[in-house]
Amino acid sequence: MRKFHLIDLDHGKASKKQDNLYMTASKIALKYGNFGRGFNNCDECYIQEFWEGDGCPSTEYFKKHVSVSTVKWYIHHKLDLSDKIWNGDFLHGVATTGNINWGIRRFPSLYWTVNDNVFRMINKSGFGGKLSHYKINKYSYGWCGVPALYLKHNESSTNFMAGVLASGVFHKKDGFTYVKYNSSHRKYLEKWSIPIEDEIMNGRYVLVSPIWGSVFSLKMPEEEKSKWLNIERPFGRNIYPPILWKTYVNNDFTKDGIPYLRSRRWIYNHYKSERGAMKTLEMERVVRNLTQLNKGIKDMVHEWIKEDKK
Repeated sequence: MRKFHLIDLDHGKASKKQDNLYMTASKIALKYGNFGRGFNNCDECYIQEFWEGDGCPSTEYFKKHVSVSTVKWYIHHKLDLSDKIWNGDFLHGVATTGNINWGIRRFPSLYWTVNDNVFRMINKSGFGGKLSHYKINKYSYGWCGVPALYLKHNESSTNFMAGVLASGVFHKKDGFTYVKYNSSHRKYLEKWSIPIEDEIMNGRYVLVSPIWGSVFSLKMPEEEKSKWLNIERPFGRNIYPPILWKTYVNNDFTKDGIPYLRSRRWIYNHYKSERGAMKTLEMERVVRNLTQLNKGIKDMVHEWIKEDKK
């Protein structure tokens, strides 16, 4: 992902009214997208929706004093969304499926291909921008004029990784369901030590067990969460959930304590051996190189335990 253009303006000396003006403009942009060059198409009702206090400025005053570069700066430096799903981290995780085209005098656009799932998610995100499903150069989809792409994000957060995993496409192979990701996602998967099960189409795509996305589904929109929790024959169901539970909780397995975790009896019978079921599971953990999983995965397992207690 290319580094975006951001004018580092000195807004530290802005008056209270100016600060209110810029924050109002930033919130309008986040929700409604680009209002044309320099917000020329901004309606007064949008200003009134977000203006705090008295003295709401007119549309003419707004157009005269608000610039795109100012709004970019405020979104990046001063807006911090409290939404537990559609925040800067999750949005940029989803955006890893494509390419962001940053502009100096306009808001950025996201382009990607072969992924209806991302189209549907963005369409329900609540962020402004023009969403199109047609061929744009080499891409099939475009999300243009998107101020929200200037939100800060942390690529080490569980929300970001939830966005990355949510951007995958289910793929059937040998009777099992996998998730297909672009080869460019490999660096994120490897950073979190999530196993890559296979490569297809000359390495253009990698296949991953859906179990990982299901564990992160608590950080996804409700419709996406439901989809990840109802997968037909997910590859890795019999191995990854018990390893995660044994590693981060204990040996007393609780059926569905995390997605797709089987009962204690089933696990002990399935992994029964001379060395014992738990030692067999531990060996599987080492053989599958799961000893260095990112701490965020442990955090997600514990979030499922808290969710079960609600």
